[in-house]
Amino acid sequence: MKPCELVTKEQTAAYSLNHAVPSRGGDHFQDCLWEGLASSQFKLMWLRFYYDTNWLARIYRNEAEPYYHDWVPLTIAGRPAARQGEPIRNEQPTKTEGCRVAVALSDSQAVDVSIVSADSSCDRAAR
Repeated sequence: MKPCELVTKEQTAAYSLNHAVPSRGGDHFQDCLWEGLASSQFKLMWLRFYYDTNWLARIYRNEAEPYYHDWVPLTIAGRPAARQGEPIRNEQPTKTEGCRVAVALSDSQAVDVSIVSADSSCDRAAR
């Protein structure tokens, strides 16, 4: 699964996001980044696909990346998931808020979505 192919051109147009920029990924993930255009409500959207690891179990055991904490369990489309309990806030240079949501696809696959916007974005990240 390639993260840059998970968001359609119609979806990027609807949210005023630029073209997908894939990153080099890591040992157990591939990811993709979209930046918001000037007219966009989003400043940034980032999507990471985890494979060969139980990312959601690592979150529940508090073994996830240290700068993401305070995860709250939830269910999205019938699948186990988690989101950060509090939005990430950045006061400089412009006031933005971010949210991260992870959804298990199987015992060894998960998708992780982060959104940074000018307003609270946790509800959008869960969609």
